[in-house]
Parts: sequence; C-alpha cells; structure tokens
Amino acid sequence: MTKPNTTRIAISCPDDIYSILSDFSTLTNRPMSKVLLDFIESRKVELYDEMSEVKEQWLAQNMGEDFVELYRAQAEKTKQELRK
Repeated sequence: MTKPNTTRIAISCPDDIYSILSDFSTLTNRPMSKVLLDFIESRKVELYDEMSEVKEQWLAQNMGEDFVELYRAQAEKTKQELRK
C-alpha cells in the first residue's frame, strides 16, 4: 500500500480553538491533526471556492481578464475532481 503524498505544517491557534480540538481528539481517540484534517477535507470544495475567488481577483488585477477565463476553465475541472 502506498502512502499518499503529504506535507507537514505547523499551526498556532488560540487557546479556545486548541481546547475544542483537544477535547474532540480525546473523545474520539484520534490525534488532533487527524481531527483537523478530517474537518478541512469535509469542506475542501468550499475552501477551494473561496481560494478561487481570491485567485480570480488577483489574476484580474495583475494579469488581465484573459487569464481569469483560462483559470476559470481549469478551476471548474479541478472542482469536479474534488467532489469525487
């Protein structure tokens, strides 16, 4: 079995968020990183949509509308893949 490609990140969070993650981790007997990753993965389409809006604004301001149209076509394909 091959392990999926992953990248390790470090985060800092406010004490109240840490407390929630810690409690949830303890109650579900899962590491906090797994709790957080499951939460993010369950919302990856929404996260991608939000990132896409910011990216389109950046492209429009810095590269022009032609690049926005090219990006939109690719972004729609990517979003379909994320939904699988």
